[in-house]
Amino acid sequence: MSRTRAVAPFCLGLLLTLSVPAAPPEPAVAPAADEGSVPEPPVRSGYRSTALSAVLGARLADGGASATTGDRGDRVDRRRTTLWGWPLLGTPDIARPYDPPAERWLPGHRGLDLAGVRGEPVLSVEAGVVSHSGEIAGVGVLSVTHPDGLRSTYQPVVDRVARGTRVGRGQEIATLDLGGHCVLHDCLHLGARRGETYVDPTPLLLGVELTLLPVVP
Repeated sequence: MSRTRAVAPFCLGLLLTLSVPAAPPEPAVAPAADEGSVPEPPVRSGYRSTALSAVLGARLADGGASATTGDRGDRVDRRRTTLWGWPLLGTPDIARPYDPPAERWLPGHRGLDLAGVRGEPVLSVEAGVVSHSGEIAGVGVLSVTHPDGLRSTYQPVVDRVARGTRVGRGQEIATLDLGGHCVLHDCLHLGARRGETYVDPTPLLLGVELTLLPVVP
C-alpha cells in the first residue's frame, strides 16, 4: 500500500508534464550588420544587360507638322523627330556629355561618350541606311542616315555592317572596340549630324528635339 502511494505522485507529475503544450521556439534573429560594413557589389556580367534597348517613350510622328502663330504673327512649322533608342543594351551611363566648341574650327566634344564593355553589340538608334562603314585615322567608324535627315555616328567599332545596308531601330550594326575618347574604361562615342552640322544627341535619347522652321505662305 505504501508503495502505491509513493508511485502516485510521480505518475501525476508525469501526466501534467505531458499535457502542458511546449512553448513555441524563438524565431532566429539575423545578426545585425556592422554600420561600417559595405555590401558586396553584384558580379558584373560581360554585357550591361541581356535585355533589348530600353524604350524611352512613345514614338512621335516623323515629320508631323502643324501651323501656329508666333508672338510676332510669324507662321512656324513645329516639326518633331522620333526619339532615338540607346545604342548599347539597357541604359548606359553617360561618361562624357556633349560639349561643342564655341567656333566650328575649335576642338570640342561633338557627341556623347557612353560607358560600355568591349565586345558588346552596338545598336542602331533608329531605322535608316548605313552611309559609312570604315576607318578614319585608324578608328572604326559607322554612320547611319535616317529618314528625317539626321545621321548617327558610332565609334570605335569593329565587325561593322556594310555600307548601303538597311537597318532597323535596335538592330545590331557593329561591335564595340577598344580605344575611343575614354581612358579608364571602354566607351562608345555617339554623334548626331544634320548635314555638316553637329547636334546634341541628348534630347533625342531623353526627350524631343523641337525644330522651328519658317513656313512659306
